[in-house]
Amino acid sequence: MMFSLSRSRIVARLTAITIFIAVFLNYTGIQDVRADGFNPGIETFVTSLYSDCLGRSPDPSGLNDWCTKLANGTVSGKQCAYGFFFSSEFQTKANQWDDDTLINAYYRVFLNRPADPSGKSYWASRIANTTNDISILFTGFADSAEFANKCASYGITAGNHIDVPTTVRSTGSEAAHSTSVGTVSFDGLQITFGGYYEFVTLRNMFSDLDGADIIRIPFHIKNTGRENNYLNPFAVTAYGPSGREVDEVGIYFDGDNLWESDSLRPGAEDDRAFYLVYEGNGTYSIDLGYWRTEVEISFNVTK
Repeated sequence: MMFSLSRSRIVARLTAITIFIAVFLNYTGIQDVRADGFNPGIETFVTSLYSDCLGRSPDPSGLNDWCTKLANGTVSGKQCAYGFFFSSEFQTKANQWDDDTLINAYYRVFLNRPADPSGKSYWASRIANTTNDISILFTGFADSAEFANKCASYGITAGNHIDVPTTVRSTGSEAAHSTSVGTVSFDGLQITFGGYYEFVTLRNMFSDLDGADIIRIPFHIKNTGRENNYLNPFAVTAYGPSGREVDEVGIYFDGDNLWESDSLRPGAEDDRAFYLVYEGNGTYSIDLGYWRTEVEISFNVTK
């Protein structure tokens, strides 16, 4: 005897299965990191920037944001690449690379292929005696016909030439400046400073601070309390040598800024950094407190 299901029952069972899968994925936190409703070429282009430039998978919001801007023509292929290569996340990685690794990254991102020996030799000679290599390489690769062809194959426009600012890649001790700041306690948190600060450049073409020198002060934070906690950015006020308040601009820097910090369980630890606008050499201070200053951290800065 054969049994058969009516069409309505088949549809009902398929619907139930679909709902179960959706609930399961939501419950377990599994996400399909895809940009919806875009030309597949655009998504491939942006995903390659994340993987080949930053060495990681795209976050959903970042992927959709860049895909949207490319799809509606708000940014060109060059401007999109600029956002990655002049980000603090890439600059931090590039500071740890040798010239060979850096050049290979540009070949993968802009030309979608390995470096040929003669080409690599040429670019190695161009950046051999300079720390301005990120800017030199970006202009050379972004303005190439090969990159324009890559953009066209993905259905996007390469765009016009971009006048990139000078960006110093520091691969040695010249990047770091020592500081005597140690460990402080605030609001159930133990904050230990890394013993150094460094200069980075703010890169955001939509900001008035684009190209500004920024002091990055890394620190390690531990929740020593009994409840979940985090360092609230609104509890931080910074002052420069003039005694005037200076902006904490970590919101422009991906990865380790205060604005992206998660709540910490008791005993949990994290690494973060302050990003202060540089106004000149001298003594800077960071005040921690909500209604009044509870902890003041001072350190000298020399560029």
